[in-house]
Amino acid sequence: MINNNMGGSFVSLPYCATMLGLLPTYACLTLFYGVSLYGLHLLGACAFVVEAKRKSKSPSKTPLSITEVGNEAIPRFSFLVTLAVAIHCFGVVTYLLVLTGEIMPYMLQAIFPMYIPRFIYWRH
Repeated sequence: MINNNMGGSFVSLPYCATMLGLLPTYACLTLFYGVSLYGLHLLGACAFVVEAKRKSKSPSKTPLSITEVGNEAIPRFSFLVTLAVAIHCFGVVTYLLVLTGEIMPYMLQAIFPMYIPRFIYWRH
């Protein structure tokens, strides 16, 4: 989760600094870092509680999953946890595909200039 959040932040950081300025960019980055860190702290605290309940019932060597935490926290709506993870993964894949589509043709042209014709990465 941390890798996905940091990857998107660092790629979009120059654009944000261009639009807002350096000081507001770092203020927003610090604010959202704190909110994300607090959310991860809450998730970790919930995981400790669920792990303690699980060990008191029967010791298990399988690792704790986010679905189990969701089942313990909101049993009726535990499918929302799985849905949120699926939406997050879909967003990350879409983001990486867009980024790859924007950058890869130029990188291939720089690496193999004689093999990649210019019309492949030329846009209107």
